[in-house]
Amino acid sequence: MPASKYTDAQRAEAVELYRTEGPTAVANKLGIPKNTVVRWAEKVGVRTVRNELTRNAVEAKVVDGKLRRQNITHRLYGQAETILDVLEGETFTTLLKGEYGSEHEGVLSFVPANERKTLIQALGSAMVTTAKLEAVDSSDDTSVTDSVVDRLVDGFTAIYRAGKDE
Repeated sequence: MPASKYTDAQRAEAVELYRTEGPTAVANKLGIPKNTVVRWAEKVGVRTVRNELTRNAVEAKVVDGKLRRQNITHRLYGQAETILDVLEGETFTTLLKGEYGSEHEGVLSFVPANERKTLIQALGSAMVTTAKLEAVDSSDDTSVTDSVVDRLVDGFTAIYRAGKDE
């Protein structure tokens, strides 16, 4: 095996620069090929700051998504309660047809079958959607997020290497 043209000190400097600034900085400042320093960094378990920034950005997006789902869930519960109030109310306000196709507001002492069916379907849809949204956030398993980020980083690294080998 031929001797390395880089000293241990050069490798250490390159890996540290890779960690703080990325592979392009290493190539520009030290003249060491990007794929070489990436291999060195992987061997010692060093990741770039950019990878950590990406991880933090993904985690922030996950939190934002969770808050949005919670808000939607809260609103869907409100819609479900409104529908139940209508179904259980003593009167039901609707549009009634008059002479020559005219419409006027009418108050009934019951919910007509067609409207009841539509309201129950809307209630069911809201509750199914709410259950699905709650199921997404019922797990506190952050390893799923971590594995997605790790796979993205690994994928980008592989794409980068493939581009350099061509």
